[in-house]
Amino acid sequence: MDINIGSTDRLFRILLALIIIYIGLIVLNGITGNNLGIAISFLSIVPIYMALSRKCFILNLFKINTITKRNLTE
Repeated sequence: MDINIGSTDRLFRILLALIIIYIGLIVLNGITGNNLGIAISFLSIVPIYMALSRKCFILNLFKINTITKRNLTE
């Protein structure tokens, strides 16, 4: 699979992961051992992986590329 995530999309995915971690650990009390909160926090692994690897299987499925010409040199 080719790289198909641009800089703005990467930033959005990292922020989304941080929000999911916050909701899971703080709002749903995962930090005190609530299983639902811990499970929700583990869901943040998906957007973090996609942001770091710059590959998204959903965008690849629909043949969408969010990389601009300026980002190709990164």
